Amino acid sequence: MIRLFICSLLLMVLFGCGQEQRIMELKGICWGKSYSIKGVVTQDQNDSQIQNNIDALLAQLDLETSNWNPNSWIVKFNQSISTDWQNAPDSVIEVVDQSLDLFKKSRGAFDITVSPLIERWGFGVRKRKGITDHQELQELLKNIGSQNL
Repeated sequence: MIRLFICSLLLMVLFGCGQEQRIMELKGICWGKSYSIKGVVTQDQNDSQIQNNIDALLAQLDLETSNWNPNSWIVKFNQSISTDWQNAPDSVIEVVDQSLDLFKKSRGAFDITVSPLIERWGFGVRKRKGITDHQELQELLKNIGSQNL
């Protein structure tokens, strides 16, 4: 989905060659952070339509990959106790593939399975804080390790 968006944006710019162009700047908020996108577009391209497309893409990514959105696919997957096969959205597969590559390249320093520790120490959605005792830490570590995906 991300690649499709980038290709679409590139095609808009390429097909605009030869026409009068301008610099477009769009700003917004997503996942509690601000973003800014600048690009060269033709005079006839509609900033509002481009903004709507970007907002729709980011909303879809949020619905699929956010660990903060309680309705996202990834949150529901993580809460599931089923061991049955589940089809994942393309965006989730892409993020997991890239994350596993980083896991290997960093020799385990980058690990997308550390959510139980993040939550326990109060850096996640829930604000539970405190030092984990050794026994609890060992229990949490049983479910951590990208090599187990």
